[in-house]
Amino acid sequence: MANRKEQGCSLSSFILWETSLQYHTNDVILSTVNAVTAVFALLGNLAITWTMKKKKLMETPCDILTCSLTLVDCVAASVARPLYTALRMYLHRDDMTCSSLWSLTKATEFAILFCVGCSLMHMVMIAGDRYLALSKPVEYRTPHANKVTRWLACACWVIWSMIVILLQWIIPSRTEPFLRVAMAIALLTSLVVFKVKTFLIIFRYNRSVISDINSLEVQRLILRERKVLVDTRFTLAIFMVLFIPTVVLSIVKPDGIYGNAVFPWSMTITLHNSGINPLIHVWRNRKLRKSIVEVFWYREE
Repeated sequence: MANRKEQGCSLSSFILWETSLQYHTNDVILSTVNAVTAVFALLGNLAITWTMKKKKLMETPCDILTCSLTLVDCVAASVARPLYTALRMYLHRDDMTCSSLWSLTKATEFAILFCVGCSLMHMVMIAGDRYLALSKPVEYRTPHANKVTRWLACACWVIWSMIVILLQWIIPSRTEPFLRVAMAIALLTSLVVFKVKTFLIIFRYNRSVISDINSLEVQRLILRERKVLVDTRFTLAIFMVLFIPTVVLSIVKPDGIYGNAVFPWSMTITLHNSGINPLIHVWRNRKLRKSIVEVFWYREE
């Protein structure tokens, strides 16, 4: 404690700008909650990933993207959340120096940036997937579409890994906030565009059904994809609800209790998305729910 007070640490990270030692109890409770829920999130996402692989449930591009998003949540639960827990607790250590605090802060910052950014890009890709599924329902469920989606999912991981590397070692620290804002605006704009285009597809489909233009097969496919669209909306809605308050606080960077107590809880709640997603997947996907029961509870005699 004396070390940091004597050195007068000053941080400008978007996850840590207040280093007050007055909220030890708050950080202990926060870290306990974060640690327990991180274990649940990791086990839940691993169970879904293993089930989808074992039961060969990755039949459509949307299934592939969902599995990839589940792997991102595994990284969040096993890397980003433990690092953030360690950061909040190390603030109160007597032997914590400014240099070690800065190193831990940067590691946590980039882990969170990767997980949140990669998750948001997956949301954009899922929104684009829903648009393609509704605009071209017959061509959508093909081996070629699955192959392209696998490449896109891998590209998402590579892109965000490169972004983290660039921000950490190449891009000047003064330009980092502008780049983060620019990336967020680009992804959110793409998300809105896909949502609007999907709405227009559904609107045109409803009118064409009245005119009996669509064949019965096309109508059946579109109705099935619309159900998947409803399912993905839950994942997106939860992500945005947990994501936006933290973004606002990280931009404003309030002082006092808001920076030392409210924001850490807001960040923790945002990271809870990795534990909520598997619950949504199991709740909305009856086939996945049944497969999990068969894999982990069913025993052949």
